[in-house]
Amino acid sequence: LRDEVGETVDLSILSGGSAVFIDQIPGQQRLVAVSGIGERFPLHCTANGKAILSCFAKEDAAALIDKSVTEHADYPIADRSRLLKELDATRRKHLAFDLAEHGIGISAVGTAMVDPFGRPVAVSIPAPTHRFNAEREMLSAALLRFREKLQSIVGR
Repeated sequence: LRDEVGETVDLSILSGGSAVFIDQIPGQQRLVAVSGIGERFPLHCTANGKAILSCFAKEDAAALIDKSVTEHADYPIADRSRLLKELDATRRKHLAFDLAEHGIGISAVGTAMVDPFGRPVAVSIPAPTHRFNAEREMLSAALLRFREKLQSIVGR
């Protein structure tokens, strides 16, 4: 996926009220978005976090949102009803977005699926916002194709 899009690709899992990066392949651009393996990110304002939330029923997702806000108090929810609508769209389209919500100048698209053990796993593509805006459709399409490949491997 990184070779196809040229941008950083992240792999994350759920831990408490956070999405934790467990792997990353840095992008091939001069200016890239990178984070450290093991870093914890809010569920409610990141592409990978929203994608993970979309794997849960609405009630369970609401509890995880509360946990995320508690763990990441520096990132309050701007509009909870908008977030819930976003999650509904993510459940239908399998794409979640962070449009510079978690960090100024960085945007991302993410998707998630449930692994054979019932755990959500997210793949996301962060990029500098100026480039993300220009490549959003291409990045989204590539991520959905990658998701289909993964689903054929994990069988879910």
